[in-house]
Order: sequence, then structure tokens, then C-alpha cells
Amino acid sequence: MNHVPAVSLVLLFGSMTVTAQSLVLDKQPAVLNLVPMSSSCPVGISVQHRSGLERLEANQPQSKEIAQYLQVTMSNSRSVDIVAAQITAHGFDAKTRYLPAQFPRTASPGLTKTVNLDLTVKSRGNESTDLRLARFTAVSWIDLDSVTYADGTTWHSSAGKTCHVVPELMRLVGSR
Repeated sequence: MNHVPAVSLVLLFGSMTVTAQSLVLDKQPAVLNLVPMSSSCPVGISVQHRSGLERLEANQPQSKEIAQYLQVTMSNSRSVDIVAAQITAHGFDAKTRYLPAQFPRTASPGLTKTVNLDLTVKSRGNESTDLRLARFTAVSWIDLDSVTYADGTTWHSSAGKTCHVVPELMRLVGSR
């Protein structure tokens, strides 16, 4: 009778439990910056998932509309303020579909939405804005389409100058 494999599994799962418990006991949320960014971006850009808290009156029915909530942060390294920016979100809706495990990132996810960001980014500064993307169950990536500066110049995405960002893979559940 050989008990070594069973003992190995207990030790393996036991160590995983201790690791998970130590992460839960740490009250400081860890933030990992896992945002791959194109080198041709004229600005720094990151996207994080946010919880979708909406105020509802007690007598109102709850909304059945699905949405993704994101926070988009832009960093401006130029000496001119950013006065406008446009992005396009690519993702999935609630439609049932089959996706192979090796699903390529270049495949069209089927749902896109172009948004004009409501933010002004000061020279050498950072600014964030929150987005609600109705009908999205997942956001695969964001394209930066254009950036308009206070001096009237505009950067536009083109075949040789594309800027993609993937929402951060880590999602905070609670941080009290």
C-alpha cells in the first residue's frame, strides 16, 4: 500500500490554504499594474474594473441591464493640457457563445462602443474618469482613438500608431 501521493496532495492543498488565508488577513489591498500598453501611445493610460454601485429607491425595481464599470486613468507627459480624448471599448455581451481556450486576442469580441472621455488632463498630470458600459459582460481591451490638446493639435490612431490597453487583471473585492 502506497500513501505517499495522498500525503503529497494534503501538503500541497494545505500550503495553498495557508497562502490564501494570509492574503485575506492582510487588510491593505495589493495593487498590481498588469496593463500591457502599446509603445506608440501618446499618453499613459490604464483601465481598472470598478464595482457598479447605483442608488435605487426602496420601491424601485432593480435594473436588469448588464454593464461593466471601469475607471480610465490618463497620464500626460507633455507640456500642453489634454482637453479631449476618445476611446473604443471591445468586449462581450451576454449572448451565449463558445470560445476555445486558446482564444486569440485579435479575434473580434463582437461588442464595441466608442466613448468621448469627460476629463481634462493638466500638463504633466494625471486624471481619472469612471465609465459605465451598458450591455458589456466583459471588456477585452480599449483602443485610444484620439487625443486633443489645448494648443489645437490632435493625435489620431492610425495603422502605424495604435494604442491598446487591457483592463487590469486584478479586481479588488473589498478593502476595509
